[in-house]
Amino acid sequence: MKDVKSKQPNQYHHGDLRAALIDGASSLLEEEGLEGLNLRRLARMVGVSQPALYRHFAGKDELLAAVGEAGLMGLGERTREGYEAATTREGRLCAVGDSYVRHAHAHPGWFRLWFSSSEAQRRLTSPSTPAALLVIDHLARAALADFVCESDPRFDHLFRVMWGLVHGLAAIVVDQLFQRVDTDEERLQAAADAIAHFVALLGASGQPA
Repeated sequence: MKDVKSKQPNQYHHGDLRAALIDGASSLLEEEGLEGLNLRRLARMVGVSQPALYRHFAGKDELLAAVGEAGLMGLGERTREGYEAATTREGRLCAVGDSYVRHAHAHPGWFRLWFSSSEAQRRLTSPSTPAALLVIDHLARAALADFVCESDPRFDHLFRVMWGLVHGLAAIVVDQLFQRVDTDEERLQAAADAIAHFVALLGASGQPA
């Protein structure tokens, strides 16, 4: 997340202030967790009055939704870069999973927010799906389709298994629950190895390339 340098009130253009508030909230979220994200403190940190903050966000929930979607955009960019850099079907599917785990590790505050009960409920009742989420879903489906045709009855089941595995690994890495590993890099490698093993099993099942 970006560091936010304080500005004097009225130094922001309309769009700049919204972006600065999202960046500032993201930084507080990563450094101190959801409990440390106070709107009065955020306004002071960014260098504006609290009423100026409310011109962009109706309240904390709306701000958190914007922070969540900004983090999702970062995940989408990371996933696309990994997918496009891979040269094999195995590499593409591994890249999708590894991007998810590494993004969660780099932004644990965002990860916990995005999957908190209140944020999940907001998304379930929202009439629209964030564009970045559609991109991630498309890339994941395209990568899996290199192994199993989307028209195959097993495709949706395997897709759910894949995301269950990847999300579970991300949570274990974020909460440092892997056994017999001591460092962040070892945790990330253990997760990458598990994803690679899943991909190898798919390849060994005899599905066409």
